[in-house]
Amino acid sequence: MHILLISQYWEPEQGVVQRRWRWISKALIDRGHELTVICPPPHYPGGKLISDDPAHQSGAVDMSTDGIRIYRSSFREHTSSLISRIKDQAVIMMSQLLMARKIIRDARKAGTPIDIVCCTVPALPSAAVGIAVSRLRRLPLVVELRDAWPEILEYIDEWKDPQPTGVPIIRKTKIAVFHLLLLAAGKVLSQILRRAEAIITTTESLAELRRADARGEVVAVRNRAHSETFRSSTAGQPGSGPLRVLYAGTVGRAQGLENAVEALSIAREKGAEVEMRIAGGGAHLDSVMSLAEEKKLPIKFLGRIPFEAMMHHYEWADTALVHLQSWTPMKYTIPSKLFEAMQVGKHISAAVSGEAAEIVLSSGAGDVVTPMCPEELAQLWFDLCADRTRLDVAGRGEAWFESDHDKHDLADSWVKTVERIVPQ
Repeated sequence: MHILLISQYWEPEQGVVQRRWRWISKALIDRGHELTVICPPPHYPGGKLISDDPAHQSGAVDMSTDGIRIYRSSFREHTSSLISRIKDQAVIMMSQLLMARKIIRDARKAGTPIDIVCCTVPALPSAAVGIAVSRLRRLPLVVELRDAWPEILEYIDEWKDPQPTGVPIIRKTKIAVFHLLLLAAGKVLSQILRRAEAIITTTESLAELRRADARGEVVAVRNRAHSETFRSSTAGQPGSGPLRVLYAGTVGRAQGLENAVEALSIAREKGAEVEMRIAGGGAHLDSVMSLAEEKKLPIKFLGRIPFEAMMHHYEWADTALVHLQSWTPMKYTIPSKLFEAMQVGKHISAAVSGEAAEIVLSSGAGDVVTPMCPEELAQLWFDLCADRTRLDVAGRGEAWFESDHDKHDLADSWVKTVERIVPQ
């Protein structure tokens, strides 16, 4: 079986999608399948090219890994703004469409024809490329769906990038037009999801949501914990002094981290000694930093740091914060940092709902509060300061993973789903 993957994310970038495809691609190659990938040069998440390697430049073809060919499309450098990112995605989309036609034609001539097209969502344009290529070439389509799209677009008014006062009317108009385009793209994505031969989601709750109107097969294949995750040497050894809170992840629209800053302020007003580190970047980082500075809170912003450098910060922390917006689609999301913190063995302060909240509660790896309710989160941190024994969750996350692994062979489920779709 020869799979053509359309994606906007690939190694050497580091992220959830990239790590997921590391084990999926290995499973495919181990089964004797071939994988051809069309992706842009590595420029996630900052928007600028992060590698000088000739194999990572636009137009390059990398065949250094047996069974995998990686074609690099064009791209456009972007900033953290939504408009800039959309422009980049548009350039990638057009380039991928042109490349896919040639790749399919060349593969057929070489005697190794493409059997199936797969695309990753987000980004939304990947789905457009996937459906166009699959229908033009009469190939089955598999959509890898990471979050509750297009439902997230219902909250587009809350996506707005933080804007200074006195924004020109022309810019306001451009933002409004882009938002209308995104809403239209959401309707197109709904049709793509209905017509796809298979949808593979990352949570069971999202799979249930999609099964309501999908014509094809819908299967949940959850993300794995990071294969190289260390175990903190201080797990289960709560320290004295201020309660140390670590947030590691994206500081963006869907995380709503301003709520955590408010919670920290409230907890300290109640008399709790709490301090925080935030490791990560995103569209709302500046606004979160401004709020922390305005309230004069003990929050240290570390910026984006490589995974291997996180051990020091997990060892520093008493509890790891996992935080999402209260939007309904967030109920179908499991942040990757939840699994990371569980595997490390840290107590989790979870301001989440849905399936993610159920995992924290069932594993006993931490405490759950209502998303975007700063008073509840503040009270949790106040209570943890008063009773440090609640921070000892040693072994609980690891036990949950062992139990869950007995029920789910993730790579096997993914490969078998695709194998069922390809005509034999």
